[in-house]
Amino acid sequence: MAALKTQYARLVQLAVEEEKAALIAQCRRDDILLIEQHKRRAFFFRQQADILAKEI
Repeated sequence: MAALKTQYARLVQLAVEEEKAALIAQCRRDDILLIEQHKRRAFFFRQQADILAKEI
């Protein structure tokens, strides 16, 4: 159970980091594909965290 909670926390942390990276890239006016890639990764990590939360 503790391992699942640790994994959940890590997935949420990764999602937040990717969302932050997307915002930074957007402020720097980076390529839209890079920004979207960060957003897709954040969405993926949030989705995986939600799936894992159902198991906890």
